[in-house]
Amino acid sequence: KQREQEEERNRAESVSRANQIWKQSTEAPTDHPYLQSKKVQPHGLKLSRGKLVVPLYDQDSILQSLQFIGPDGEKKFLEGGRTKGCYYPIGGSPEKILYVAEGFATAATVQETTGSSVAVAFNANNLKPIAKALREKFLNLEMVICADDDHQKKGNPGIRKAIEAATATRSKVVIPEFNGNRSDSDTDFNDLFVLDGAKS
Repeated sequence: KQREQEEERNRAESVSRANQIWKQSTEAPTDHPYLQSKKVQPHGLKLSRGKLVVPLYDQDSILQSLQFIGPDGEKKFLEGGRTKGCYYPIGGSPEKILYVAEGFATAATVQETTGSSVAVAFNANNLKPIAKALREKFLNLEMVICADDDHQKKGNPGIRKAIEAATATRSKVVIPEFNGNRSDSDTDFNDLFVLDGAKS
């Protein structure tokens, strides 16, 4: 019980710190090196000490934590903050279709090319908890899980976790299809977009 109370206290401190940093951060510029390298817009992100700040909201739209993305693409979460079951919505409230993607850049690419709402799940393990939370919120909406094709990782966790999330929520899965110019690090829809443009 003591450990539970301590965890709760740490979580509350993280939420308070996340809100403080978010309030003090400035609007993210469109020419941030990370956004330029990924060819996407900021979509409401903020800037703190040169890093992009992505908020993590729970299903009640309460800010729980933050993710920081450096100019070189290095990603870190706020220490002690909650990730599981939290997401960042892009493109407003969904009307007919809702996409769920792992990273911010992938979600931004999907939003910009489809015009539909997208939820950032932040990692493969979070796809299922997020898809389930969103399915509860939007019972009859068409949901599409955008898989990362982790072709260099054993068991391809990106595709495996996307299929698990889709199966649990009666959703569809889409997987990026690369041409011959793919490198080992090309795994998601943003990589595909940067390589081949929106036509792909």
